[in-house]
Amino acid sequence: MPNGKEDYITPDTGTEKEIKEDVEYAFPYENLSAVSKGMTLIDWFAGQALVGILSAHSKTTLDKELSSGTAYSKISEEAYNFAIAMMEERNKPAT
Repeated sequence: MPNGKEDYITPDTGTEKEIKEDVEYAFPYENLSAVSKGMTLIDWFAGQALVGILSAHSKTTLDKELSSGTAYSKISEEAYNFAIAMMEERNKPAT
């Protein structure tokens, strides 16, 4: 069972991420002129979670947290924690 975003993406030697072969994609498409796998499903889930996290904070609270400089990492990590939970729930066998 997946236990972290590293189960869905693996770090490359550079700054970009190398996508694992068995990863699921949010918006794959193929037409005559292009083929694209789109963004990964976990990144899509994290982005959706990020919107919810940010909208749940008042502007005053968010401004205060962001001015500390550590909130960006904390909020991003929390968004991926939600995404990981969604992937785990999605991958459970149907009952």
